[in-house]
Amino acid sequence: MKARQLVLGLLLLVLTACSVANAQGVIEPTQTALAQEIHRLRETQDALTIQATLTAPTATPDTTPHTKVYVFVRGADGLLYYKVQQHGVWTDWHSMQPPPGGAATDNPVAVQNDLQIELFVRGTDDALWHTFLNGGSWSDWESLGGKLTSGPGVVVVQP
Repeated sequence: MKARQLVLGLLLLVLTACSVANAQGVIEPTQTALAQEIHRLRETQDALTIQATLTAPTATPDTTPHTKVYVFVRGADGLLYYKVQQHGVWTDWHSMQPPPGGAATDNPVAVQNDLQIELFVRGTDDALWHTFLNGGSWSDWESLGGKLTSGPGVVVVQP
């Protein structure tokens, strides 16, 4: 594209120089040929731009059957809820039992660790609580202790 623009610029410069050299205002055959070539190159460039736009690659939807997206929230009733998206379709909300004593007002945090989903929340006792989804069922809540003053943050580091 830059090479075509450079050629167009040079041809325009030559055409301008020719018209300046001819003070009588008469268009010579060389100038007409240059003008026609510039016009042809511009049309070719426009056609190439349109073709590139029409054939631009598009995003391919994920067709992996096991790809899922999980969303976790804490409802106004204090329960934890989640939805699952697979192939662009969302499930209804599913409720989960909160940890013993309930979940604090902070949002739950989830990560994927290998093939299971790990979920962490701050309990009403301010301890860190953990459960995981493996094989379609949730584990019992496990207290990881502590006296949290905010919701948890989690990261998984793979070797």
